[in-house]
Amino acid sequence: MSKGMQILPECYGDTALIEMLEYKNPYHLYSISRVLTTLSDKRRKSQTLIGIIDNDKRKPEIYNEYIKEFETENMIRKKHPDRNHYLFILNPALEKFLFGAAEQADVDPAKYGFNNIEHLKKTCKNKNVQKNQNFKQFVNAIKQKKKSSCVKTLKNWLNELLGDDY
Repeated sequence: MSKGMQILPECYGDTALIEMLEYKNPYHLYSISRVLTTLSDKRRKSQTLIGIIDNDKRKPEIYNEYIKEFETENMIRKKHPDRNHYLFILNPALEKFLFGAAEQADVDPAKYGFNNIEHLKKTCKNKNVQKNQNFKQFVNAIKQKKKSSCVKTLKNWLNELLGDDY
């Protein structure tokens, strides 16, 4: 990975999703505040940084510096006006984002052991989620479907900013 580009997911589940989309070495941070603080670090102003966060009700003031570029039903893409720093906001949060992607792709989450969002949420909050076979199979099933989904949009947005060779 180029030192000039970095993906900064806020939680274990987001990090696992980014890795499963074949982006290497995302820099896992533990909260929206940490993602936004890292994005505002003046020493990183020349880098292309992409923070991936949930659309939580409480956001640090720094969030308001970013300008909306695109919005879909499940995601918002914002950009800092002065730097190549971006925020991808999963709406409302990763688990509902994935359930929405599964619905779009005609994938049944229950087939992978996720009978409800709360069960998926518990899995996504586990620091070993990237090793969870049910989670991996669930995300792979969504990725492999030809139907358009918010996961494909996420990958397209990342490719657009980072390039296909990232």
